[in-house]
Amino acid sequence: MTRRCRTRPRPWNACEQTGYTAHYARLSGAQVVYLETRESRHSHHLVSRVGRTLPAYATSLGKALLSELTEEELATLLPAELLPLTENTITSRDVLREALTAVRERGYAFEHEEGTHGVACVAAVIPYRIPATDALSVSMPAGQATEAEVGRIGELLAGVADELSQRLRRAGIR
Repeated sequence: MTRRCRTRPRPWNACEQTGYTAHYARLSGAQVVYLETRESRHSHHLVSRVGRTLPAYATSLGKALLSELTEEELATLLPAELLPLTENTITSRDVLREALTAVRERGYAFEHEEGTHGVACVAAVIPYRIPATDALSVSMPAGQATEAEVGRIGELLAGVADELSQRLRRAGIR
């Protein structure tokens, strides 16, 4: 179900805090499954829909979640061939490993038109499970994905995801 941003703030609703479309997704095998989407009031097109699946290696959500896995788990999980969705999709395992290292160092993932033309995304895992199975992301027009904006959103998402993780743990959800 796609919903418009609400005016009442919720800690997991990054849509309100960024002005961009926000997603909640789960890693399912080598795919990311979109579980909820909150579309920005200013969005001119919907990037994803609930139930949509995409290869984890081609999304910021997937990269955030893949960065939680060991080298052996990645080797088992990823398909033999990383097929491109766009001309920007990472299709080399070595380049993907470098991208996952950057995610671990930064604390959030970023992709620029790797999954969808004209769209850039930033994502952070919700660390209530080890390894994490869920993540939040924000999608924006690729032209608005400046280094400063990506950093701002990445830090915000990491904080929102951490707060949600704490709430889930307090509720006994593991």
